[in-house]
Amino acid sequence: MHTPLQSIFLAGIIALFSLDILLSLFGVLFSTCFFEVNPLFAPFVDTPALYVMLLSIPKIALLWGFVRISEWFNTTMQTALYGSVVCTTAFTIQLVYVGWLFGVNFYG
Repeated sequence: MHTPLQSIFLAGIIALFSLDILLSLFGVLFSTCFFEVNPLFAPFVDTPALYVMLLSIPKIALLWGFVRISEWFNTTMQTALYGSVVCTTAFTIQLVYVGWLFGVNFYG
């Protein structure tokens, strides 16, 4: 079970993951200077549908991991603070990354 604050941050992570996938798809389809930095995904840039699917699977796994880790902290620790730290840290890192990705795709 999550606290209301953790649920808000997990919903924010879902929104940022979705925005990340949309920005990557925009870069693949419409940007002339798009370059995939991750060497695992770079060979699939030429097939956008497969590329987006391969981007989505790790994001779903990460989200599941954040949910499970924060649930574990909530049940094993005396306070929900540790679960909240997991959710807020994951949200903050993803927010910075999506901001960087937006800047690279639209201003880079």
